[in-house]
Amino acid sequence: MSKRYLFVIADRKFAKILTFFDGVLEDHTEILDPSVPQDVKSNKEENYARNDKIIRHIEDHIHRHLQLISKKVDEFVGKRPVHAVFIGGHKEMHNLIKKHLNPNLKKKIVGEFVAGLKVFQNEILRRCRKAILQFEKK
Repeated sequence: MSKRYLFVIADRKFAKILTFFDGVLEDHTEILDPSVPQDVKSNKEENYARNDKIIRHIEDHIHRHLQLISKKVDEFVGKRPVHAVFIGGHKEMHNLIKKHLNPNLKKKIVGEFVAGLKVFQNEILRRCRKAILQFEKK
């Protein structure tokens, strides 16, 4: 039976969405969202007793970034059936990614892996294939 696997790999600024069909890369897309602040500097006098405001601001940007990723995943998958979903990227992002996926895909999450997105495409593909092999052995 032919199986389609979806990979959602994300960090705070960048995301990759890939599908594998019968173990072969079927399609992929990338999302770049430069709106998420990376290093925020503040004037301590100006933000006296309000440092949580900066944190909430960054979290709001990350939330919108993850909403964009979720929307793009839905568009990317379309009506194609997905057998299993894998989540990748920085460890602290895994639960946030899961939280933002639509319920149908969330039910199909079978694995997670840590991966940086600044590595070569071949390394990402190798890690995806390794995750598929480990899942299929179960």
